[in-house]
Amino acid sequence: MKHRLMGPITAGVLAITSQPALAVTDVFRFVGFGQVSGAMGGAATAFDVGAAGMMTNPATLSLMPEGSQFYLGMDVTFGDLAIKNLDTGEVADSEDHSKNRGPYAVPQMAYTYHSGSLTLGAGIFPQGGVGTEYGNSSFLSRATGGLDTGLENSSRLMTLNIPFAASYEVNDKLTVGASLDAMWQGLNLDLLLGADQVGSLIGSGRASGSLVPVLGGLPDLRGAHLSFTRNHPVASGADAWGIGGRIGLTYKVSKDTVLGVAYSMESHIADMKGDATLTAVDALAGQVPLRGRISVRDFQTPAQLNLGISHQVNAQWMIVADVSRIFWKHAMKDVDVGFVADTGDNIDILLPLRMV
Repeated sequence: MKHRLMGPITAGVLAITSQPALAVTDVFRFVGFGQVSGAMGGAATAFDVGAAGMMTNPATLSLMPEGSQFYLGMDVTFGDLAIKNLDTGEVADSEDHSKNRGPYAVPQMAYTYHSGSLTLGAGIFPQGGVGTEYGNSSFLSRATGGLDTGLENSSRLMTLNIPFAASYEVNDKLTVGASLDAMWQGLNLDLLLGADQVGSLIGSGRASGSLVPVLGGLPDLRGAHLSFTRNHPVASGADAWGIGGRIGLTYKVSKDTVLGVAYSMESHIADMKGDATLTAVDALAGQVPLRGRISVRDFQTPAQLNLGISHQVNAQWMIVADVSRIFWKHAMKDVDVGFVADTGDNIDILLPLRMV
C-alpha cells in the first residue's frame, strides 16, 4: 500500500485505522467468527456454523444438533503494512516492533444448549482490531522541517464481545434469534502531528482548548506527539465498556434451501479513557511533555446488515453466499479526542475520517 502523507486527515487515519483489511478483518469487525465461517470468507447467515453463529446470526444456533456444545478456538492476527512517502521514497515498515508487539492471539470460547424449539448460548469473542507500529526512527517520527524526534508511531485497536444469545423455532420454516452483548474496547496510540498539521486542524476549527495558545507560544514549534499506550497483550492505554446486540432470522424455503437475515446494531460504548502524555516538539526548547488524561469520545463499531442463502446440493456439497452492508458513515465520521493535562489545561481534536 502507498500513501502520500499530507495534511491532518491522512495523519489521523494513518495512525488510527491504517491496519490492512487482509483476508480476516476490516479492523472493526473480523470477517468471520469461528473456524467454519472464517474458512468460508465470513459467510454465516443462513447455515450452521456452530456456536460462533451467535456473532453473526443468532437464529442459526437452532440449526445445531440438540444437546450442549462447548467451543474453544483462537484468533491470531497481525498487521503487515509498508507506508511510503511519495515525496522522498522512504518506507516505514509496520514490523518495526515496540510496545504493540504482534501477532496477537485472542481466544474464542462459547457454550450452547439446544432443547426442542429453544437454543441458548453465551461466549466471548474478539470482534475486531489489529495493531501496526513503525518504531521511532522512520519518517513518521519526523516533525516539520525534518526534525527527528525519536518518538514512537503506532496504533492498536481491540474489541472484545461477550454475547448472550437465544434462538427460537417458531415453526418448521421460521426461526428467530437475538443476542445482547457486553463489549470492551481498548486503544493504544502513538501519533505525531507536524506543526503544519496542527495549524491546519486549528485553522479548520478542529482543534481548540486552552493548550492551543500554549503550543502556539513556543519559540519554534515543530509538532505535537500524543501517546497513550500500554505494553500488554490485551490491556490498553485507553479503554471502555459498553453494550451491543443483533437480531436475525432464518427461513427454510425448501428442505434444502435456507434464507437468512441478520442485523448487528451499532455499539453503545462509553468514552475510552486513560493516562496520556502530550509532548510539544520545539526546535529550540526541545521536547516538552505534559502528562494528563485522554478521552476518545463516542468511538463506536458500526452497524451491519447481512443477507445470506444456503443450498444443500447433496450429502457432500453445500453452496452458501452472504452479502453484507456495513454502515461506516454514521459511526465513523470523526475521531473525537480530548486531552486534559494535570495542570487543568486542555485540547480537543477532531480527526476527520470521512467514511462512506
